[in-house]
Amino acid sequence: TYKAGLTNQQIKINNVLSSSSIKLFKADNTPLTITNTTYVSGNTAVVTVSDALPNGEIKARSSISMNNVTYTTQDEHGRAIDVTRNESVDSNDSASVHVTPQLQATTEGAVFIKGGDGFDFGHVERFIQNPPHGATVAWHDNPDTWKNTVGNTHKTAVVTLPNGQGTRNVEVPVK
Repeated sequence: TYKAGLTNQQIKINNVLSSSSIKLFKADNTPLTITNTTYVSGNTAVVTVSDALPNGEIKARSSISMNNVTYTTQDEHGRAIDVTRNESVDSNDSASVHVTPQLQATTEGAVFIKGGDGFDFGHVERFIQNPPHGATVAWHDNPDTWKNTVGNTHKTAVVTLPNGQGTRNVEVPVK
């Protein structure tokens, strides 16, 4: 799934010709910046979008252009003439794809008995809603420095995104 607010995500586009140009748009038709397009087998392309994806819908549009297309037509006197010009055909908009909100903590967060030994602090990813496949998650501060603190607070989980997309901090409620 694609995540809102994250940059340099790769989007898979189906049913495009390898010589076509591809554009992505937000729901309001604002274009998104594509920095790389790779055509793979089966009329599929993968585009890298440098912009942060919006929270909501995105759609694709492709076009194919051919230069110096020659065809025969009739002139105003009914005579057959050859005409050469550049032609371009645009696709309809693709079906929209829903981009989900970027990384968020689970509603409940971490709930444990302060000072207790039975809580597993080693798997912070369970407190992040839908982390991207391949991401790793760790506490910013070692839990040993704060696990005996009394009261409700928030602690930072650092999510390292796959494919060199950087890191994101997520505030996790701790009770």
